[in-house]
Amino acid sequence: MEKRILRQNRSRHAGRPEHGWRERRPVQAHQLQKAEQYGKEESMQEYIGKVCMDYTWYPGEDLYSDGAIEDRLLEIAENYSEEELNQVIDREKDWAVLYHMSHIRQNIIDWMPMKKTDKVLEIGAGCGAITGALARKAGSVTCVDLSKKRSLVNANRHKDLDNIRIIVGNFQDIEPNLTEQYDYVTLIGVFEYAKGYIGTEAPYTEFLRQVMSHLKPGGKLVIAIENRLGLKYWAGCREDHTGNLFEGLENYPNKETGVRTFSRPALELLFDQAGLKKRQFYYPYPDYKLPMNVYSDEYLPKKGELNNNIWNFDRERMVLFDETKVYDSLLESGVFPLFSNSYLVVLEKEGGWQRQTERVLYSKFSNERSRTFAVRTNIMKAADGTVSVHKIADGPQGIEFIEKIKEHAQSLKALFSDTGICVNELQTSRVGEAVFAYIDGAVTLEQQLYELWNGGNKEAAAEQMNHYLEKIRALATVPFEKTEAFTEVFGDIDVPGNVMSMPVTDLDLVTENVLLCGKQRHLIDFEWTFDFPIPVEFVCYRIWHYFIQRNVTKQPEEIAALMEEVGFDMAAQRLYERLEKAFQQYVTGSHVPIRELYRFITPGCVSLADSETGVSEQRAGRYGSTLFYGETEQFTQENSIVSPLQVKEDGSFCVSFSLYGLEAPKHLRWDPLEGKVCNIAIDCVSAEKPLAFTAVNGQKENGRDMFFTTDPIYEIEGDFEGIHTIVIRGNIRVLSTAEALEQLSRRSERMEEYRARMEKAEGLLSGIYQTKGFRALEKVRRTRNNVGNQIKLLHGKKEKAQKQEEYQLWAAAHRADEKTLERQRLYRPFYEPKISILVPVYRTPMRYLTEMIESVRCQSYRNWELCIADASMNDDLTNCLTDYADKDARIRFISLKENGGIAENTNAAAELATGAFIGLLDHDDLLAPEALYEVAMALQDQITDVVYTDEDKISMNSDRYFDPNLKPDFSPDLLRSHNYITHFFVVKKELFERVGRFRRAFDGAQDYDLILRCTELAANIRHIPKILYHWRMHADSTAENPESKLYAYEAGKHAIEEHLKRCGRKGTVEIMPLWGMNHVRYETPGDPLVSVVIPNMDHTDDLDRCVRSILEKNTYPNVEILIVENNSREKATFAYYKKLREEFPQIRILRWEKEFNYSAINNYGVKKANGEYILLLNNDTELIEPESIREMLGVCMQESTGCVGAKLLFADDTVQHAGIVLGFGGFAGHVFSRIGKDDLGYMMRARIIGNFSAVTAACLMVRRDVYEQAGGLDESFAVALNDVDFCLRVREAGYLNVLQPFSMWYHYESKSRGYEDTPEKAKRFEKEVARFRERWGETVDAGDPYYNPNFSVQKEPFMLR
Repeated sequence: MEKRILRQNRSRHAGRPEHGWRERRPVQAHQLQKAEQYGKEESMQEYIGKVCMDYTWYPGEDLYSDGAIEDRLLEIAENYSEEELNQVIDREKDWAVLYHMSHIRQNIIDWMPMKKTDKVLEIGAGCGAITGALARKAGSVTCVDLSKKRSLVNANRHKDLDNIRIIVGNFQDIEPNLTEQYDYVTLIGVFEYAKGYIGTEAPYTEFLRQVMSHLKPGGKLVIAIENRLGLKYWAGCREDHTGNLFEGLENYPNKETGVRTFSRPALELLFDQAGLKKRQFYYPYPDYKLPMNVYSDEYLPKKGELNNNIWNFDRERMVLFDETKVYDSLLESGVFPLFSNSYLVVLEKEGGWQRQTERVLYSKFSNERSRTFAVRTNIMKAADGTVSVHKIADGPQGIEFIEKIKEHAQSLKALFSDTGICVNELQTSRVGEAVFAYIDGAVTLEQQLYELWNGGNKEAAAEQMNHYLEKIRALATVPFEKTEAFTEVFGDIDVPGNVMSMPVTDLDLVTENVLLCGKQRHLIDFEWTFDFPIPVEFVCYRIWHYFIQRNVTKQPEEIAALMEEVGFDMAAQRLYERLEKAFQQYVTGSHVPIRELYRFITPGCVSLADSETGVSEQRAGRYGSTLFYGETEQFTQENSIVSPLQVKEDGSFCVSFSLYGLEAPKHLRWDPLEGKVCNIAIDCVSAEKPLAFTAVNGQKENGRDMFFTTDPIYEIEGDFEGIHTIVIRGNIRVLSTAEALEQLSRRSERMEEYRARMEKAEGLLSGIYQTKGFRALEKVRRTRNNVGNQIKLLHGKKEKAQKQEEYQLWAAAHRADEKTLERQRLYRPFYEPKISILVPVYRTPMRYLTEMIESVRCQSYRNWELCIADASMNDDLTNCLTDYADKDARIRFISLKENGGIAENTNAAAELATGAFIGLLDHDDLLAPEALYEVAMALQDQITDVVYTDEDKISMNSDRYFDPNLKPDFSPDLLRSHNYITHFFVVKKELFERVGRFRRAFDGAQDYDLILRCTELAANIRHIPKILYHWRMHADSTAENPESKLYAYEAGKHAIEEHLKRCGRKGTVEIMPLWGMNHVRYETPGDPLVSVVIPNMDHTDDLDRCVRSILEKNTYPNVEILIVENNSREKATFAYYKKLREEFPQIRILRWEKEFNYSAINNYGVKKANGEYILLLNNDTELIEPESIREMLGVCMQESTGCVGAKLLFADDTVQHAGIVLGFGGFAGHVFSRIGKDDLGYMMRARIIGNFSAVTAACLMVRRDVYEQAGGLDESFAVALNDVDFCLRVREAGYLNVLQPFSMWYHYESKSRGYEDTPEKAKRFEKEVARFRERWGETVDAGDPYYNPNFSVQKEPFMLR
C-alpha cells in the first residue's frame, strides 16, 4: 500500500555508477523554480499541528495514488484521534482503512529497543502506520514519501507529536541533501520496489549502499519484506504485490514486474554483495503487515504454535492444505526460516563502539484488547547470555495491569505450593514491566498433548490432560457465589447447581502456559488471575476448548462433538460459551479485534484441501450452524450461538438454538453453514411465536433456496419477546462443483455473472495445475478433469489454438516494451564498449537486408557499428547500403570484387571494425532491439571474453516467431556434440584476432569452428538467457531445411576433430542421423581397470541379470565386479554368491554387516576396489548397449570430467534417467523421465553427450582420485539425494558432470529397496531433503546452469515459465 516511494530515475541519475552513489548534489534548478512558485523557499515548509511538512522536493503532483480511498483516509486522519481509529475501522470494514490505520501495523517495530536520543529515517512512510510508534520511541523521525496526500494523512494523525518531519518528494532527489546521520533507517515494505525505481543493473545492492551511507557507525537498517517462498503462497495466497497465484514462487515470470520479493538466501546474497555482514533475521507472524508474533533464529516457533493462517483480508485465496501441519513439518525439518511468510531484517553498519545490551529473541503482542490490558511479552537475552521473560505494558494505560500480575504471582505461588505446579517467580520489577525467569529446554504441556493427539494416541493425550485437570479440580475448595466482581467480568449469568471454585483463579491455565520439566509443571503466564470465585469447571472447559481449537480443529461443530466426548455436555458448553463471550468482551472492551472483522472484509477462500475433487461433496455429516442476535443488524461473533447442524444421508437436518438468559434481541440472523455451496428447503420452524425466514443472498428455485455463495444467510423476522428456543427442520443439499455448474447454467439471466465466476475459478485452477511441490495439487488436477468439459462448453475455450500460440504469447510478454527500451536508451553504463557487428552480404533480398539493418539501428544501446562486406556485385544493394551509410555514420560497408565465401567475406567485414567486441549477424536475420544493451550489461565486469544469447526463428514474412532455442550456460561437452551456441555470438576483438579470425576451410560451419577456438581460450564466457536473436527461416536456410547444407555438417565434424587435437583429446567424431548432431567417441588408452561396485541384499534374480549383462554383453575387457552384500536373509543368496565366484573369477563378494546406508555401502566398496575408475551400479540394472562401459570410460578419462551418468530406461523402453536438473521439488529432478527411448528431448539433449549438474548413482562412473577428492558419498544421506549431493561437490571442485546417452541400460527401479511409500521412509526422505536444502539451498535457488531459467521447475521439464 505504501511502497512505491522511489520514482523511476530521471535520465541524469539513471546511469550513475556505483562509486558515485554518495555524491552530494545541490538543490536543482526545477526545485528553485518551485520555491519561487511558493513565493520563497521558506514557504516550502508548513506545520500541521506540531508536525513539519517539507515540500522542497515535491514535484507538484502525486505521481501515484490509490484514488478516492486516500481522500477518505485523510478525512479520517483529520477528524479522529488515534484512540478512535479502531472504531472507525470497525465501522468502515474496508481493507485499505484497516491496513493504513490499524495499531497492529506498529507491532513490526514496537518491540525494537530504541532510545529517546535516537534519530530515525523512515523511507516510504506512507500514511504513517508506524511513524507514531517510531516517534514515541525515538528522539526524532524524518519521514520521506513521494505522495503529498499520504503524507498529509501521516501528519494529521500525528499532529500532536513534535519530533516528526515529513519530506515529500522523490527519495532519489531528497537523498543527496540528507546531511544527518541516523541511528535507524527503516524500509518497511519498500525494499522490494527498488528494481522498478532505481534504473541500474544492481538496484537492490546499490539502494542498500545508498541507504547505509546515512547511518551512523553502529546504526541499524530495518527491512520488512514478504518472503518470495512464504508458505502462504504455496498454500494458495495470491502474491501480495501482483495479485497473481504462484507468481513469486515461479520467480516472477513477468520480468517487467517492477516489484520483486526475495527468499532468505537471495536476501543474504544481496546483503553480502552490499558488504553488510552484521545482520539478524526475524520472522513476523502471520506476516509483517499485521504481525502478532516476532520470532528469531534463536527462538523459533514450537510445533502447533502457528495456527492463525487464514489471514487474507485483501484478496481471495485458495486453501490447498493445512498450513499448521505443514509448518510443523518445516519446523521439524529445520527449514522454517526458508518458508516464513515475511522477514524483518536488522542490518548493522560497521564501526562505532557498541555497548553489549539485551537482545530481543521473541516478542508476542497481546494488544488486540482494551488498552487497559494491552501488553507485550518479550524474551530477552542479556550480554552475559542470561535469558529472561519480560511482560511490558503496551502503553501507560496498561501499567496497572502489569502491577497486578506481580501481585498475583505471590498468591498463586501459595495456592499451587503442594501440587507439583510451580509458579514462575518474579525476578526484577520496573514500573510497567515484570521480569520472570526463562525456563530453557522445556516443552509446553500443549506440545506434549499435540504430539500424542496428532500422532494417533488420543487416549494417552486425554489421560495426560485429565491428570492435569485433577490437580486443578483438587484446588476448588470454595463454593461458588455470584459476586459483583464476577458479574463485572462474566455478566449477569446464572450458574446452576453446587459449583466449586478455587480461592484464587488463574483463568489462563491453558496448556500452552504450562512448561514441563521432568515431573514439575511450571506455570509461566497468569495475566488473568482473579480473587473472586469462578467455577472451576469453566476453567477446565477453557483448557480443553483452547487445546482442541488450536491443535485439532477450528470447525465449531467438530469442537462441540469433541468437547462432548471429554465430558462437557451441550448444556454445559452453552453455559461456558456465554461465560467466555462475556469474558472476551471484558478483555476487549470497546476495542474490536481485527480477527472479528475478517469475515466482513476478506474476499473469502476457496478450499481445495478437503476432498478428492477439491470441493466437498459430502451430503451427510455434521456442520456448524450459527444464530446471530443483536440490537442492530451489525452482528458480531460475540453475540452468536453455534450449534451442530446434523445432516442425514437424505439431506434432512434439524438444528436447535437456546436463547435462555438473553434479553429479547431486536434482530436475528441464521447462517446455516459456512464454506459450502448449497440449496436449502426449510420445512418447519418450532418456536414460542411464529417466525419468518428470508434468504438474504439466495434465489428461489423449485421451492428451495439456492445459494451460489459459501456463506448462506437467512434474515429472521417476528416478535422475539419470550422466544427461548428455536428449532429448524428441513432439507439441505451441499453441492459439488459439477452440480453448481449445472445449476448455474440453467439460469440464463445469471449467465454473465456465472461466466465471470467460472473464468476466475478456471484461472485459479490453471495456475495451481502448473505448479508442483505439494500433493494437494494432484487433487486440483483431478478437479480440472472432473469439471473440465463443463467449463470448456460454457466458455468456448479454444485450448488447441492457445497451445499453438503459447510461444507467441510468451515471447510477446518477455519482449522489451517501449518504456523499457526508452529507459535503456537514456541509461549510460559505466563501461560502454563499442560492439562491431560483422555482416557478410551476398545477394540478399532487399527486404531482408533492410530489416536486418533496421534491427541494428533500432538498438537501445548506442555504441555500435555495423560492418558489412557485400559480395553481391548488385547496384541496387550497393545503392541501398550507400544510403544507409550516408544517413548513419555507424554503418560502414565495403563492396567486394568477388565472393570469397562466407568466412573470407566476414573477415573482410572485420577489417572495418574498430570496436572492442565483435558480434556476428547473418544478412537476413534480426536482432531484438534490446540485444546490444543486454550484451553491454553482461560486459560490465570487463573480464568477459565471450557472450552468447538465446534465439528463436522468424518466418519469411517476419510475422511469426517460433521454435525458441533456450540454451544452457556454457556446456563444453554439449558444444562438442553440436553448435548449440550459434547466435547471437559476441567475442572480444583481441581474442577474435588471436585465434586467427574465420577459416575458409570450414565454410558452412565457420561460426562453429570460430566458437570452438574462442571458447578454448576465453577466460570468461557469459550466457544471456534472453531471446535476443531471430534466425530467418526460408527454404535454403538450415533453420528451415537441415538437408539444404549437408556440407555444413561435414565442416562441423572437421571443426570438432581439429578442436580435439588442439585440446589434446583423443577420439573420433561421427555425424549422427540427427542433422547437425555429432557423437564423439573418446579413446580409452591402456584400457584401465574399471571397478563395478554393486550393493545387494537378496534379489539374486535381479543381480544375476545385472552381472551377466556386463560379463556377457559388454565389450570392454578390463572389469572387476565387487558385490557388496548387505544383510541378505535368504540362504539361497549365499549359495548363489558361491556359484557366481566359481563361474566368474573377476567377481568379489564383500560383506557389509551394518544397517542399510547406500552411501556407506558404496564408500566401503570403493575402498576395496582395485580400479582407477569406479562404476557405481544398482543391482536392478541391465546393460543394453555393448559399448556402454567403454563409452562412459572414454568421457570419464577426460581431465575436465567429474561424474559420468548413463541413459537409463524403464522396462517399457521409456527413459528413467537422462540427466538431473536442480530446482524441481525444491531440490532436483530427472528431466527426460518417461519420454521414449529414441525421443529427442528438448534440443536433442536426451540423445547427445552434454553437461548436467548431476547424474544418478544408479549407474555413475568417476575416477577414483575425483571420488576421494570429493570425499565420497556423504553417509548422512542414507538413501536419497546422495548422488546429487556428490555431483554438486564434484562440480564445486571444478569438474564437469556429463550425461553419456550412448551408454544405455535398463533400470528396474526400486525393485530391491522399494518405493518411498511408508511413513518411516517418507520421514527419512524429508530429513534428507532438509539436509540437502541446508547445504545446497542457495545453489538450488540460484538456478541450474545447465537448465535455462526461462524454463519452469514447477511445471513439467522444459516448459516455459
